[in-house]
Amino acid sequence: MSNDFRKIKAGLSVDRSRIGAASFARNVKIGVSLFATGDIEFGETIRYEKAFCVVWDHEDETLTAITYDGHSDRMRVFPAGLCKLIVQKLLDNPSQVEKFLDLYSDYLGIKTQLVMRDSGPIIHTFQVHDIVARNAFGPVSVSSSRDYREEDDSNASSGLWILASYSNDSCIPNAKKESIGNLMVLRSIRPIVAGDEITHSYDASSDYDVRTASLMNT
Repeated sequence: MSNDFRKIKAGLSVDRSRIGAASFARNVKIGVSLFATGDIEFGETIRYEKAFCVVWDHEDETLTAITYDGHSDRMRVFPAGLCKLIVQKLLDNPSQVEKFLDLYSDYLGIKTQLVMRDSGPIIHTFQVHDIVARNAFGPVSVSSSRDYREEDDSNASSGLWILASYSNDSCIPNAKKESIGNLMVLRSIRPIVAGDEITHSYDASSDYDVRTASLMNT
């Protein structure tokens, strides 16, 4: 499996950033977060998951904005381009609406049930905004050529992975995430016993103050 990931990673480019692989997970279940259903050895691949939706820094639709978060009374960096594409995906694929709405959010909107009208599903854009703000990740950019604009605060790559969103942040995680194109790979970094919560670090910085500031602003 690791050799396959190396081959996939070596073949990534701005023209081939979305990998046509199926998602995979074993020995895990979703509760209030992600838990192990069986023992997991050190270095074992726990899951790999294709993005629900992802945008890259070199793509024209990628737009990062500054928004005001009324829940925390803070200005936050927000992937507006990702949010727009997710709204369109939900409108086009009503079967995906409920699993998306089930992700963590403290903005009720239309709750978590699919609501249909003659014109199609009802999508509450502010609810989508809140879910994306609390569940999106910043994958590693696949842009490596100077022919493409460099990533900055206005066009940062961002994506949403449904299963990955259930794994909580920890300063002492038992797993580590890696983005390979549109795949999010989670591997154990120490043995995990059945029943343990599976956690990973949302920000890899070892400096507590830097880490806290990053999580509060993005």
